[in-house]
Amino acid sequence: MELYITLAMLILGLGFLLLEVFIIPGTTIIGIIGTVLMATGVYYVYTNYGTSYGHLALGITIVITIVAIIGGLRGGVWNKIAISDAINSKVALVEDNTFKIGDEGMTISNLRPAGTVKINGVKTEAHSIGDFIERNSPIKVIKTEKNKIFVELKK
Repeated sequence: MELYITLAMLILGLGFLLLEVFIIPGTTIIGIIGTVLMATGVYYVYTNYGTSYGHLALGITIVITIVAIIGGLRGGVWNKIAISDAINSKVALVEDNTFKIGDEGMTISNLRPAGTVKINGVKTEAHSIGDFIERNSPIKVIKTEKNKIFVELKK
C-alpha cells in the first residue's frame, strides 16, 4: 500500500509541475505543491526501501520530469495554448480640418477628463482641461492637438 501512495505522490507531483509549466504559468503555488509532492515521494522511497531504491527513484523522477518538460516544449504544447492573435486595429484619426476652435456640441458621456462628445454631428472622443463636465452639457472646442480635441463647458 505504501508503494501505491508513494507512486501516486510522484505522479501527482509531476502532474502539478507540468500543469504549472504549460497550463497556468506564473501561479507558483501549483509548482511548489508539485515539487513538494515529488520530493516527499522520493523521501518516502529513501526511508521505506533504502538508499539504493531511493537513488533510483530520484534519478527516474528527475529524468522523467526533464523529458516531460522538454517533450512538451518541443511537441508544441505551448503553441497550442498560447494566444497567437495580434491586434490589427488602428486609432481613429481626427483630421485637422474636421473640428475647429469655437465649434459647439454636446457631451454624450461624462468628461472626467476624457469622454464622448458630439460636435458638428460627429461622435468622437474629447478631453476637458482640468474640469469634469457632466453628460448632456453644451461644450465648445478650445484646442485641437494632433489626434486630441480639447473642449470646455459652454458659458
